[in-house]
Amino acid sequence: ILQHSVPMAVMVPERVPEKRLPELKWSKLRLRPMQRTSEGHLRSSEDSIPASSLIVPNGAILFVVRRAGCLIYREQMHDLCEAISQRQGHHGKDYPNVIGILREEGADLEQDRRLRVTEFADQYFCGSVFLDRDCDLFKMMGDRRGSVYSKLSCRLMKKYLSFSASKQKKDGKNHGHSLENEGVAKGGVLVIDASGQVVYSHQEKTLYELPVEEILAALDTLVEVSTAM
Repeated sequence: ILQHSVPMAVMVPERVPEKRLPELKWSKLRLRPMQRTSEGHLRSSEDSIPASSLIVPNGAILFVVRRAGCLIYREQMHDLCEAISQRQGHHGKDYPNVIGILREEGADLEQDRRLRVTEFADQYFCGSVFLDRDCDLFKMMGDRRGSVYSKLSCRLMKKYLSFSASKQKKDGKNHGHSLENEGVAKGGVLVIDASGQVVYSHQEKTLYELPVEEILAALDTLVEVSTAM
């Protein structure tokens, strides 16, 4: 659970059991690459590509990003990407692809700034980003919209973000955040080998940190297996 000093009233975890992930149908899943527009922000391409192309030749780690403007997620992703980048530098072309899957994009520059999509991709992420327009991966990770716990967690999250943003300002830090579409969907992390098998998964739980050591260990194991073949 988050270790930051926050009011106890905010620290109520979401009591929803982790669901068993269904088998991924890579042959049917398609994603849209995010490309730079003339205005400088990212928009999805009209042409989609098969998700299966993203996991060859060495597998991939997929970050199913609940919300690009989330302050907590940005902080954690920044630290995790630093560790991943070091490993990429060591293993080079043998390292799995690092992929970010988004569920939203800005229709124009103003909306992109409000959602902070391009800012997330440029400043906090260390791989390529794609749009899951049909939210297929998000549905697979568990869509818990409308539940009592989801609504409660959303209110608690907003309280925490307000507290955390004030603390960052006081400490002279500024990761920036947006509450746009907070509580709408849940994401997670998938580590997938080149055959399409999910070898590690993490389903996001509100107010819980990413299991950084678990994720890195899963990636290290995948690299070892891939290079040994």
